[in-house]
Amino acid sequence: MTLAIWEDEGFRRWASALLVVQGMLLVVLGLVSAAGTPAIEASAPAGAIPAQPASEPAPAAAQPAAREAAAAAEPSSEPNRVINDRIGRVGPIRLGMTIGQVRGQLGEPLVPIQEAATESQPFQYLAPEAGIRIEGTGRRVDTITVTNTGDGPAFQTTRGIRVGSPEHAIGRQYVYAYLVCGTEFWVDRGDMTLRMATAASRVSSITVSRRKRAPYVECP
Repeated sequence: MTLAIWEDEGFRRWASALLVVQGMLLVVLGLVSAAGTPAIEASAPAGAIPAQPASEPAPAAAQPAAREAAAAAEPSSEPNRVINDRIGRVGPIRLGMTIGQVRGQLGEPLVPIQEAATESQPFQYLAPEAGIRIEGTGRRVDTITVTNTGDGPAFQTTRGIRVGSPEHAIGRQYVYAYLVCGTEFWVDRGDMTLRMATAASRVSSITVSRRKRAPYVECP
């Protein structure tokens, strides 16, 4: 009976077609399985944290520029060498300090000060470190001047101006500075003033003072 069915021409055609279709299905399944294998291998284990791309190192040429920008943002690495005109401070000395407080910070002055004479009279305190002059009235400091003739690191403002800086640098850093008497640049801070004197197109001294405000000053 089986042989008779197989010998039937219609049955043979149907069986052949079935075998062809089965073969095609096997080929398609094999291709799908092969295409899915890399994705399975590349998949990360459950709970794994994706790796972050490594940051590229900064170009060598950009590194000096970054260091220069950091130096400009931090003009002095020593806090005791900063002139902060917004709070009236030069290094460890601040406007309004008493003579005793100044002496505690800087030591005895080069020229002795008579305590009794300073109650109502002006005084001048020449610091042991060359290039710092402190003045006041009533035993309180109201003017601090730096000429920077000492051997230590230079005093400089929070914007990087120091004795010896070119005159044109003042205009770039302090755009609202007054030019007084042709030789001094004054920056008004309300109850105090930053004064930068110049000579030969260079800064010759820097003063933080409570005495006067530009432009109300008489030129010599």
